[in-house]
Amino acid sequence: TYSMDPRYNDLNTKTLPHVTVVSLFTDSRKNTWFGSWDKVLFKYDHQTQSEICYKADKREFSFQNDEILSFAESKSGLIWMGGRTKGLHIYDPSTNNFRNYQHDPSRGGSIADNQVNCVFIDKGGLVWLGTNLGVSISNPLQQQFRQKFITKAQNDNVTLFDFFETESHDLWIGTSKGIYIRKNGENDFVLKPLMYKGKELEVSKFYRSGQGDLFIGTNYSLFVMDPYDFSLRLLMNTDKDSVINQIIKSHIVSVAEDSYNGEPVLITSPYGHYLAYYFWSRNKWVTRLDTSMNILANFNIRDNLVKKIYKSPATGRLYLATAKNGIGIWGKNGAQKFTFYKNNPLRKDGLSNNDVTDMMEDNNQNLWVTTYGGGLHYFDTKADTAHHIPESNNLLEGIQIDKNGKIIGRYYGQNEDGDITDLKSKLEEIFVQEARRRSTGS
Repeated sequence: TYSMDPRYNDLNTKTLPHVTVVSLFTDSRKNTWFGSWDKVLFKYDHQTQSEICYKADKREFSFQNDEILSFAESKSGLIWMGGRTKGLHIYDPSTNNFRNYQHDPSRGGSIADNQVNCVFIDKGGLVWLGTNLGVSISNPLQQQFRQKFITKAQNDNVTLFDFFETESHDLWIGTSKGIYIRKNGENDFVLKPLMYKGKELEVSKFYRSGQGDLFIGTNYSLFVMDPYDFSLRLLMNTDKDSVINQIIKSHIVSVAEDSYNGEPVLITSPYGHYLAYYFWSRNKWVTRLDTSMNILANFNIRDNLVKKIYKSPATGRLYLATAKNGIGIWGKNGAQKFTFYKNNPLRKDGLSNNDVTDMMEDNNQNLWVTTYGGGLHYFDTKADTAHHIPESNNLLEGIQIDKNGKIIGRYYGQNEDGDITDLKSKLEEIFVQEARRRSTGS
């Protein structure tokens, strides 16, 4: 039978949880935890039959007052708690300390949102947080919350687009506020804003050409930039093309060098506007509005959302990562146009999703391909078949292969405005196993 705790006869009591209790949890030490409307945390010790109240005080690691919605306990005995307004709270019983982690759009590694509705710890030790803006996943062994981040500019959110290392090993980050620069050997980042004709530039892409020129893609156009004095210049006749000049609500997101019928060209993706070709011998941009070459039809460019132009270091073949049409492949069977490898539900060896976010070639000249919604694939460039890696995260945003051949996949997170920010990197051993299996043919 149940009975009312007589101490609740006074509903204004300050020594007990609020009469409205929103969550209950019993840990491995047989303590019962209460989350309640009064935004303090209660623990009932069954051995001493007494309550302990946790609330914010002057200590550095005190509880940050919040309405706790959910609890979970890790194998190490840490109590993970999801709050309604202040994100994730972690209690360490060995030190009696609390740590609090909240969403910060300037941080690549924070949780997706400050309302954590549920917490789940799986058998592998991964901690899953269900928030109002999707799922955040934490691997405590990787300590991904311990990172160094750039400072917000003027209290505005900063979106990070691209990274670049200079010859002197300075680190540059292309952002919505310009270029953040960390000098070699220093810890802090310094913001270098860029302006062109009175317009603040968002730096979305760095590209070093084979001739050594440094190009930067922005929300205005593609510039050649002097890395020493940061002076900018447009390519000749850029102002004569209405697509590439003062790009409408977009950015240059990818750049590659190639040739067409023997003419050297620079290819860019002004996201949302298909591809743009710069013919060096003509000093001219050719874009979707150019009627003389009609590149959309003649080159069979089907997707206006090209996320990456990738040129094989080994074969020189061009590939496109597109949002709606899968993988674009240039020059199949000698044709001077793109063909597209897409999802086909009737094929077991097809892409599981057409939203391709990134790709990288391995030593066998095959491609590792990430998709948003379908995870990781291994694309056989000779057989035109894609092998899905089911163990991968489905929301993969990018991929890199390190010097040891290990595959590192980045997956998506979102801030409250829906802008994509790179929250964390995750290395999955299954990637490595798959690479070895493919390389040996087993």
